[in-house]
Amino acid sequence: MKNEFTEDAASIIVTRYDGQRFRLPKGDATLSSAPTSRSIRECIQERYLANYHGTFYEVPRGGTSPSGQRNMPDFQRIKPVTTHNKPIADFCVWRGMLVLSGVKPDAANDGHIFGNADAKLWFGAIDDLWKMGQPRGLGGPWRDTAVKANEGSDPYLLTGYDKKTLTLSHDAQHPIEFTLEVDFYADGQWHAYQHLTVEPGKPIVHEFPQGYAAHWLRVKASADCTASAQLEYR
Repeated sequence: MKNEFTEDAASIIVTRYDGQRFRLPKGDATLSSAPTSRSIRECIQERYLANYHGTFYEVPRGGTSPSGQRNMPDFQRIKPVTTHNKPIADFCVWRGMLVLSGVKPDAANDGHIFGNADAKLWFGAIDDLWKMGQPRGLGGPWRDTAVKANEGSDPYLLTGYDKKTLTLSHDAQHPIEFTLEVDFYADGQWHAYQHLTVEPGKPIVHEFPQGYAAHWLRVKASADCTASAQLEYR
């Protein structure tokens, strides 16, 4: 088994059937060194369930891959469900129930956990995922990344999170204007949200309004530099 996503210093990266890259937040830092795990399965009718770095997501079906495979995951319309920050190695649907592996051997058997010390599994309804805690995480399109002037970053997921804070910085010896663009409806149409000027050596922090609900964020810099654009979702 291999992870069906990649990770760099900035964030988690998933790639759609057409090659478009999308970036997602990271969960607990220890998950970066966890064993490989199942990342995505079709567990819900017409939708996939994905588990990336401690967060479950809903992923609708999309288009056709270059090899002709139909109804591929459309990461452009992905939405977070819950952040659990647990090393869940695999998951599936069995007889209408959601089944999760990765249960601690000493976990008590209860209405959800069954098995023995050699193998324990969690059983429940898919709707139970919405009870496991709000989505949260840390990441962004750039982290000490060499960027080109006026070249947009990969899209970074913005929807489905409560308190959103963005920190911008760069290594240039002159002010850099960062343009924040948002895609409201996950349809690839980008609109300017803010223009923020960052002085040398003086990172700035921007808090998004409570309830701000654009689907994706991307960032542009006014000049070549090494820049960071990192968001914290609480």
